Amino acid sequence: MKINALSINRISTFIITLLMYSSNCNAQLNILDIGFILTDVSDDGTIAVGHNNAEHFIWTEANGVNLIGGVEPSFYGGQTRINGDGTIIAGTRINPSNSLGELSSYDVDTQAWTSYGSLGFSSQGSASSAWGISSDGSTIVGLGWFSSGSAHAIKWTADGGLEDLGSTVPGQSTRANAVNNDGSVIGGWQDNSDGIRQGAIWTNGVQTLLTHSNNNPAAEVGTLSDDGLWAGGGGQSPTNEFQAWKWSQSSGIINIGPSPVSGWRGTTTGLSSDGEIAVGYYRQWPGPAAFGRGFIHTESEGLVDLTDYAISVGIDVQGAILALPLGLSDDGSTVVGVTNNGRGFIFRLPLLGVEDNVFDDFSLYPNPAKDILNFQIPEHLNIDRVSIFSAIGQKVNDYDTLQSINVSSLSTGLYFVRIQSGKTVWIKRFSKL
Repeated sequence: MKINALSINRISTFIITLLMYSSNCNAQLNILDIGFILTDVSDDGTIAVGHNNAEHFIWTEANGVNLIGGVEPSFYGGQTRINGDGTIIAGTRINPSNSLGELSSYDVDTQAWTSYGSLGFSSQGSASSAWGISSDGSTIVGLGWFSSGSAHAIKWTADGGLEDLGSTVPGQSTRANAVNNDGSVIGGWQDNSDGIRQGAIWTNGVQTLLTHSNNNPAAEVGTLSDDGLWAGGGGQSPTNEFQAWKWSQSSGIINIGPSPVSGWRGTTTGLSSDGEIAVGYYRQWPGPAAFGRGFIHTESEGLVDLTDYAISVGIDVQGAILALPLGLSDDGSTVVGVTNNGRGFIFRLPLLGVEDNVFDDFSLYPNPAKDILNFQIPEHLNIDRVSIFSAIGQKVNDYDTLQSINVSSLSTGLYFVRIQSGKTVWIKRFSKL
């Protein structure tokens, strides 16, 4: 892939940052065996889940891969998903009572599966399938067949059981792909009257269809931020150059691009809890998805190639391309997905997810900040350096003041304050308005 001058400049800056502050860089890459596909990760990035085209599995750095049963998504539908604290996994499995694939959950502590039924119909052995789970574990969403040829978006809760979210277009199908922290916002798609799959949001059961600024239908919603304010998806129209995008009610669709290769199509597959950080990929269409290029995006840095970024922070990518990011931890620290040679990867980003609160009586305010960011630091601490970094590791500036700094010149987005006292480092996030 051709790298433009801006990307080279960013990568060079990342390398310089790494050399100067290597003791603070916690970047790490784990690559699994061929055929083990990672699709989701816990809030803090320590537990990942996926499938091996036969059953689901759970991964931790300490224990590696542990197969847990269930069925392959390619035939029965669905994705392997995990709740925030890593205690519940959502997926599709064969219900032993009827031999049909159903939306189900797996309790990590008891190692037991539970299936939650269907809308009363099935198609080729599949009655329902799980595609997403809320961070609090209370809601699982997916697809249920309501006739032999049509399906509806569904959600399951312990209190309400299985609920049909219906369709706003008579006779057409829908599906739920993602759900926010408490289950109040669900994202997916609605088939419109001419069969085009359009992005949809259900807020407390009420559907909103997503469109671009020119009123062309947006493609399906594949991910939601934990707070439910942001959705992410992919381009299906040449008028927006098939760009990946993220959406909020207040902003409408914001394109994430342009594509690194003319004609490639992009999609956003993961968002941090507040929507500040997005991951996804661009790929040739038609063509194998694994031949694409993954990206990470923030408002302050724009779109950065994920493989180039990994190399820039000292990661040995083992000759692989981080082609298909499929999940991002809510804290923004960890990306999971698939390499170009069909191997699952877990990429822990530098700085992100690291907050060392050894200085209990340290604070910074206001947060978010617009102009002045104030510090409250105990007088007995001998502070060597105060630095600000962008969301993906680029150093913005060093400061010699310990009371306040002017951040008005920074672009809107997520940043880190890094404070060093001897060998001790303290990192705190803040948002620039």
